[in-house]
Amino acid sequence: MLGQQLTWTFTNGKILLKSNDESLLKLKEEKRRKASFEFDGKEYMIRNEGFWNPRTIIEKEGKQILVLKRHFL
Repeated sequence: MLGQQLTWTFTNGKILLKSNDESLLKLKEEKRRKASFEFDGKEYMIRNEGFWNPRTIIEKEGKQILVLKRHFL
C-alpha cells in the first residue's frame, strides 16, 4: 500500500479513504466536529477541540490513543 496513491472521496455524505478502487476507511459523521471509523475490526472516534490551539483526538473504547496538537499562539 505504501507505493499506492491514497485519495479521500466525499460523496453523498460519505467520506472514504481509497487506494485505487479499494475502500480502506469510511468516516461516519456523528455530530459536528465528531466522526467515527472502523479499522482492523475495531471502532474509533475522532473529534476536534479548541480554536487557537486546536487538538484532534482519536479514542478507542473511550480511551485516548492519539492526540494531534497544533499551536498557533
